[in-house]
Amino acid sequence: TLADIVGTHGLYQVGSQRVVTLADVFGTPGLYQVGSQRVVTLADVFGTHGLYQHFPSTWSLAENVAYISLSRLAWAVALNALAYCCFVGEAPALHTFLAWWPFQIYGKLCYCAYIFHPLVMNAINYSSNNYVEYSDTWFAVHFTTCLVWASTLAVFVWLLVEKPLANLIALALARLGLGGPRAEG
Repeated sequence: TLADIVGTHGLYQVGSQRVVTLADVFGTPGLYQVGSQRVVTLADVFGTHGLYQHFPSTWSLAENVAYISLSRLAWAVALNALAYCCFVGEAPALHTFLAWWPFQIYGKLCYCAYIFHPLVMNAINYSSNNYVEYSDTWFAVHFTTCLVWASTLAVFVWLLVEKPLANLIALALARLGLGGPRAEG
């Protein structure tokens, strides 16, 4: 939490050795940005706990609209703060971790599944002539089905479109003298 981050900001001495703190890892400005990002993320995740506990909701329409609108904005701001820390070099350990090559592939697959999930949901929802009877089982089956189909589409698009085009672009740039093909997968 934010208290953990602020509490570890100072430099500590243990005997004659200096202890590495989060401020050393993230940098001082990066430390505050990562801390504020964690607070915003926690507010986004747990902010609607009371909203979904009762039906009908105890929230007014204005409260519901304001929270949903502002939580999307807060999520974007927090994500940009995290990206800014990585881009300006204030979070070198985090940048190294997130720039690891398996995360690049996983990130592309997740983004592609995110792009395709509305299409998959519409195809699944409109393919049935029966009314939906909402239950825990229905939600579990529906979520799993949408996840599997969107992930399958993402893998096919990555294998058949994105990866070949990325290789062609790398070769074209190499011919123009603007770089060479990457050695990593």
